[in-house]
Amino acid sequence: MSIPLSNLPSGNLSLTEALEKVNFIRTPKRKKLSVGELGRVLWAAQGVTKRDSGWIYPLRSAPSAGGLYPLEVYVVVDAEGVDGLSEGVYHYDPVGETLTLIKRGGYFADVAKLLGLEQGESSLYLLICAIYSRTTVKYGERGIMYVHNEVGHAAFNAMVECASLNLVCEPILIRSTTTLRAMLDLSEEPLLLLKISGAG
Repeated sequence: MSIPLSNLPSGNLSLTEALEKVNFIRTPKRKKLSVGELGRVLWAAQGVTKRDSGWIYPLRSAPSAGGLYPLEVYVVVDAEGVDGLSEGVYHYDPVGETLTLIKRGGYFADVAKLLGLEQGESSLYLLICAIYSRTTVKYGERGIMYVHNEVGHAAFNAMVECASLNLVCEPILIRSTTTLRAMLDLSEEPLLLLKISGAG
């Protein structure tokens, strides 16, 4: 099951207004998002901004050391999180502009329990993972730091886009990486989870 994410609507706020709103303390409220809203957040985190760039890979919204793009983004959602999506785990393909269901089932509740999250207030979880070797093959051990920097760039972009859509986005550092990888059958290293919800 692949869902196209092209021709997405834009948010209603200017960049300045969105940046001002990012750090406001807002009460998260469970809301059923549209596919368009989810697509905008995914594009902000890792979407393609220029295809014919002269680099090996198309340029993306978040900067990447050497243009090597080690990040992979997944969406974990239940049946009430996003309109038109079945519950399960989805992989975001920024180049193909698609969202593909890779695991069907109640993983939203499983992730919430593992990480001690209150699932009743979240619409979905955005999972930012890394394949370190994509960067360390060029930069060695220094590349690990570059990957972590990139996670921060991608997360902040998503937070700003959420603010522009009047959504709440809360970053959660993942500590149970081995257990989460096994649960979701991930080959990448899960580093950061973004709790996304409506604003109360």
